[in-house]
Amino acid sequence: MTRSADQITRLKDRIASYFIKAGGILVLSAMMGILFFLIWVTYPLFESTTVKKSRQLTNIEIESMLSDSTGSASITLDKKNGIFLMDLRKGAILSNSVNAPKLPWLSATPINSKGQTLVVDSNRTIHIGTLKILKPSGDTDMADWVIDDQWVRGPRLPEEIQKVFDFFSSLSFGLIESTNYTIAARDPRGVRFLSFTVPSESMMGEPLVPSGIEFAGNDMVRDGLFSDDGSRFFIVTEKGMLQVYSVGEMTKLLSEREFKEPLRTISFLLGGRTLLVGGENGLVSAVQWVRIKDTTNSEVYILDEYHKYPSLNGPVLGFAISPRDKRFLAWTEKDSYIVHATSEKVLPLNIKIDSGYFLPNGKGLWIQSGAELKELLISDNHPEITFSTLTKPIQYEGYGSKEYVWQSSSATDDSEPKFSLIPLVFGTLKATLYALIFAIPIAVLGAIYTSQFAGMRWRNFIKPSIEMMAALPSVVLGFIGGLILAPYFQKMSVSVFILLPIFLGILILLIPVWLMLPAAQRRRLSSGSEFLWCLPLLVAAYFISIELAPLIEMKFFSGNFVQHLLTNYDLRFDQRNSLVLGFVLGFAVIPLIYTISEDALSSVPKSLTSASLACGASPWQTAWRVVLPTASPGIFSAIMIGIGRAVGETMIVLMATGNTPIMDWSGFNGLRSLAANIAVEMPEAPVMGSHYRVLFLSALLLFVFTFILNTVAEIVSSRLRRKYESL
Repeated sequence: MTRSADQITRLKDRIASYFIKAGGILVLSAMMGILFFLIWVTYPLFESTTVKKSRQLTNIEIESMLSDSTGSASITLDKKNGIFLMDLRKGAILSNSVNAPKLPWLSATPINSKGQTLVVDSNRTIHIGTLKILKPSGDTDMADWVIDDQWVRGPRLPEEIQKVFDFFSSLSFGLIESTNYTIAARDPRGVRFLSFTVPSESMMGEPLVPSGIEFAGNDMVRDGLFSDDGSRFFIVTEKGMLQVYSVGEMTKLLSEREFKEPLRTISFLLGGRTLLVGGENGLVSAVQWVRIKDTTNSEVYILDEYHKYPSLNGPVLGFAISPRDKRFLAWTEKDSYIVHATSEKVLPLNIKIDSGYFLPNGKGLWIQSGAELKELLISDNHPEITFSTLTKPIQYEGYGSKEYVWQSSSATDDSEPKFSLIPLVFGTLKATLYALIFAIPIAVLGAIYTSQFAGMRWRNFIKPSIEMMAALPSVVLGFIGGLILAPYFQKMSVSVFILLPIFLGILILLIPVWLMLPAAQRRRLSSGSEFLWCLPLLVAAYFISIELAPLIEMKFFSGNFVQHLLTNYDLRFDQRNSLVLGFVLGFAVIPLIYTISEDALSSVPKSLTSASLACGASPWQTAWRVVLPTASPGIFSAIMIGIGRAVGETMIVLMATGNTPIMDWSGFNGLRSLAANIAVEMPEAPVMGSHYRVLFLSALLLFVFTFILNTVAEIVSSRLRRKYESL
């Protein structure tokens, strides 16, 4: 009977052992599975870029093309053959323009992103056309597609005009609605602006009116472009000057920038705010028209060269601009590459290029090389992501200097996303720091008091009460912090700051009264229930702080604490700030640190405390020099676990702060943490897009950080345990 019972016991032990091992293996497997999944999602951000040839069309030479949204057909411009619609799959001509000016043409500008081009016919007459592909509704058969082109015929171009750089059109509303056209052209003296107006009732323009600026003949203008609104004109010259002029009644030089080599060509990036500059010796730079403050603190606009790319071999012949992002293609007769303007991620191309055109989806391009038109497909889904853009300061378009910026979305499609993780990491550390500054002293000192000084009756009441605080949902704490505490703190900030000093002052003032009490009375009041008589003192300090706050605010802060910070210290007081977050998040962390610390302190052997007291040490000396060092491994572990709780908190940080990704240690500003950012932006991130994968990279950083934190905590705790276990 006994042997059978022993066998059953051993069987139960073996089964329990298997279950425990299986549970441990499952936990480890789940953790490793999460880790590998995060790595799998984020790895494509750092994959190398490749280019492969797709289709090749022979015996085709074009000067400009505009693809449809599918990339299967394009409007093609050629001075020899005019304008025609081409099947890019087969290289066949689907239809020709019937409205285009008669051939031959003297010149034609490339088709721009608006589908417009300017043609000069053999009589030097100007024709401006707006082109688009007309597709019958729901018809996917390209054989039925035709070119829908509308042309405006202007006056004759003066004989001295050598080249047309660019043109700009704008509507004029008055008694008669009309369209105003401004043409920038080169003559032997420099650049001239030529304008004409076409009334809506007529297709004939008024006489050409010359106006504009002139340059010295030895400083030849090589290329020029209008800004998007037509108010400015940018030029590059053989002397290496990039200049911007105002366009209108008063044409004047606004700003200029000198380069170390002659300039040859310019082009706008997507959005029309950044200029790409190509030099005679292979220079490729990005220049923006940006507003800065000068030495007198006045705002001025300058031409800022904020990105410089590897030099090409030979004169830069042109640029092709991606319609989806900030990538561009630059080429010479011998050299070429694709580069992202902001991340500076370069993809060399070993192919001869005469001209290039990006596909509408930005995932490939057509290359004209001799009499061949080649399609290249690019496998680079995340060109804006590099290690530098994630971790280093970057000067973005529209910014005057390098900065850490997180801005994943914007109001316009041409604005580039900014994925610097540093503001989010900074916000996570800042939130953790403010929470721990509030939580650690209260939790640890409270644990010391409860375990060493409080009576058993009060200990059995205090500890469960604090542990119940951990049951409060974080969303409730965040709600209270954001909607109740934040407005109160803004209104009563001075009272909050002086509350603790007033409370301590009252305690100090009551020390003589305490010493005047009989010894029996003092022993009775200090028998583990000291916190009871501290409560009315705290209430008194609260009401005193409320009464003194207006006087202090009037005396030292000009009657308004918030405005005083902004005026004198340039500190903006946000209602939902880091101080409010520190209080609320600390309230959530306190139960965790307190419970583990109290257990560690209560586990110190009574023999140690009894020996210390027997040697004449006071209870406080015993607690500080004997109990606290012995329990330090457990207290350190509690603090590390509290840090992990604060780092991973989401809802409190989301609701109690302004959720702004700024880098400022001021407690009066908000922040954005990694966890809160994931919660806010994951629902709106396109699946497997750059934004989506960067958010998973944030999750991977949190995973690695907490893993390292727990590892360090275990190592330090083990060393402290070995140090004090001999006691």
